[in-house]
Amino acid sequence: MKNERVAVLKKRLRALWRDVKAARGQGTDEIIAAKFCALAGKSGLTAALGRYGEEDIAHVVSWALRGMNPFETGPLHGEPRE
Repeated sequence: MKNERVAVLKKRLRALWRDVKAARGQGTDEIIAAKFCALAGKSGLTAALGRYGEEDIAHVVSWALRGMNPFETGPLHGEPRE
């Protein structure tokens, strides 16, 4: 059961990262970050992550806005921003 929960959370975090990364350039980084952090809160993702959920979401959003991958697999860098 715990492994299932962890797998679902990882999938949701990767989806958030992917969507934030796709949103780059659609507004200022601050506005994009605020909207996606709020969405993560409304969807229950932040709470599901536990005690440090807000920090974890902010970290994933920050990396996505820089085009970087914060996860243990996959490319370490996406398209760097200039």
